[in-house]
Amino acid sequence: MRRHACALALSGLLAMPAHAFTTCHGVTIDDPSRQLMPCGDKPNCVSTEHAATGRRLEAPTGIPLARMREAIAAEPRSQIVAEGEQWLIARFSSRLFGFIHEAHFIARPDGTLAMRSGACSGYWDMGVNQRRLERLLERARED
Repeated sequence: MRRHACALALSGLLAMPAHAFTTCHGVTIDDPSRQLMPCGDKPNCVSTEHAATGRRLEAPTGIPLARMREAIAAEPRSQIVAEGEQWLIARFSSRLFGFIHEAHFIARPDGTLAMRSGACSGYWDMGVNQRRLERLLERARED
């Protein structure tokens, strides 16, 4: 009986994709190189793939992921928590209360950069995530 339980547990681990990532909301992204983290129904998240027009950003083109990585590293209280060849996930903490925000970037084959940034808690972010992404893009475009 114990042997079967161990075999089932191991088979479950083996079935999990090698690059799966679990977000701060507990959602598992099976392939973060293709699937951008979802935004919930709260207005504390923006994305290049968001269904709501007011929370959807235009996907930039011509920004290498390496430049975005450098821009994130220059951001105070930032940390890259997972990455692959064509994607990365970073966390940022706010200066005053230490609120955590997660951002996900994917370099698409067509040259666009898919982006998503959202708060891990709370309801409204007062535009913090959109302003951060704009700041990161500006920094990544600098020569």
